[in-house]
Amino acid sequence: SGAVKVPVTRCFSAEPSLYSLAAALISGPRSAGLRSCFPEGTLLLGATLENGVVTVNLSEDFKAVAEIEGLYLLAHDTLSMTLAEKYDFNELRIQVNGAEYKG
Repeated sequence: SGAVKVPVTRCFSAEPSLYSLAAALISGPRSAGLRSCFPEGTLLLGATLENGVVTVNLSEDFKAVAEIEGLYLLAHDTLSMTLAEKYDFNELRIQVNGAEYKG
């Protein structure tokens, strides 16, 4: 009947790249008791950091965040917090199939 943000730790065999960090988050938790804020089927198409701006390009499935109030903001915040652990940036932009997405 409620939702709580729960940090999930993932181990990498090598230093994770921006892409691999975003991909691990988007793929969702491995525990059956946890849910992802990224809609099922969402794929990471690209992730870049240029001039203080992180751009994450997602598949069309991500647009399903519009079906649940507040889910876009939750996905954006979760992605931002995850990437900020390793990368310094000023802005996070989310794209769907290369076009900027505003939830």
